[in-house]
Amino acid sequence: LSRHITTTVDHYQQIYPNRASERQILDVLGLRNRSMRLPGCLRCNPHVVNLAAALIDDPAERQAFLGHSRAVPQDSETPVLYFAPPFSYTPHLAQTIRDRQLKGDRIGVIVPTQSCILTVAKNLRQEGIDIETRRDRDFASSKPKLYSYHNCKGLTFDTVCLPFLEDGPLWDPLMDDLPRFLFLAITRATRWVYMSSFSYNPLPVIESLLPLEKEGIISIRDYQNEDSKEKIERKKEEPLDFL
Repeated sequence: LSRHITTTVDHYQQIYPNRASERQILDVLGLRNRSMRLPGCLRCNPHVVNLAAALIDDPAERQAFLGHSRAVPQDSETPVLYFAPPFSYTPHLAQTIRDRQLKGDRIGVIVPTQSCILTVAKNLRQEGIDIETRRDRDFASSKPKLYSYHNCKGLTFDTVCLPFLEDGPLWDPLMDDLPRFLFLAITRATRWVYMSSFSYNPLPVIESLLPLEKEGIISIRDYQNEDSKEKIERKKEEPLDFL
């Protein structure tokens, strides 16, 4: 059908076990080496790129990945890691989605497994969020979309929300390649990333990201501090009682 075939390879987007390496692919194609890199092809905001780069172990690969970003920052927002109260991630996730909708963002919510989707959809709908799942997705609509990690490849959103980042059985099927899955999910975002975990048992890979706050790569928020801020704001709005 064609006299020429171009093959693009990005092994950081590979998510299935027993995957072919770049060397194996080159051998099958009868090539000695790759012909070129494609710099400047990332669609992500540099803030998102910096967060994703922290999940790449090899320093040379990390630097090469950072060099691929040529996107101009649309704002100064850094990705957020939110520590939710025990067993109650939904209210803050729902409010975050509302806030991003007001900004006009296209929003993707990505969860660990397919079995999570119905539960998360139900919880968000109870909070008033009209979110679309696999059965009813309409890409022409601006409604938030809900995906598993395996099903989000090739998609992009302005904002990506990643709940359930706490240690537990949900992650058992993905644990061997967890940094790669998080890398894949984070790079679905072009503008902003929201991550949430319960404060008492975040995933080890999430704990490894905590020092990034000092570098300005992520902003860490805690439900106790958020509650305190809300109380202060409400207090400011109360009428003064001089009696």
